[in-house]
Amino acid sequence: MKIQICIVILLNIILVALFSGCAVMSEKHTHQGIEHEMLYDFCNDHNIILLNVEPVENTSIIAYKKENEYGIMKLFLSEQPNTISFIKNSVSIDDNSHQIAFLQLDCAERNYIALFLLNKEIAQNASVITIEFEDKINPYKISVTTRDKDSVIIPYSSENDLRNISGVTIENISGSVIYETGGETEG
Repeated sequence: MKIQICIVILLNIILVALFSGCAVMSEKHTHQGIEHEMLYDFCNDHNIILLNVEPVENTSIIAYKKENEYGIMKLFLSEQPNTISFIKNSVSIDDNSHQIAFLQLDCAERNYIALFLLNKEIAQNASVITIEFEDKINPYKISVTTRDKDSVIIPYSSENDLRNISGVTIENISGSVIYETGGETEG
């Protein structure tokens, strides 16, 4: 009887150790993010200029430029080792008349806005960027601070779908508005 109890206890210990080991191995695999070297290799392989990175667990959100294309991508590790998969949204800008461009990316866990400051003077003087969302029930704004950047990635909650943007306001460090637009996507 004592031997049977010892065997049962020993089997339980072995099973707990096995399942714990599996959970640890699984956790390491699923919570692994995009390493910097892989990220830069991906950009080089796809001939894109990395403008901004928002690291997120298991993924990286990037703002990029490729020739006259500006875009936002969600990069994630695919099932194949050392391979990055992605989803993206992009816009081509063929002239210099645009001062900003903004795009959204719909992700299951969060949505993202990439705001590109195409005018150098605006990029150098921007301090606070406010995105206003159009919503009849719950309108709201998101404000972020920035300094001397040509792009910003702004996460926001993904309650349902992407929200309509009703305006973008950019202020300088003294609080003066240096750029303001309605909801039309410039770009």
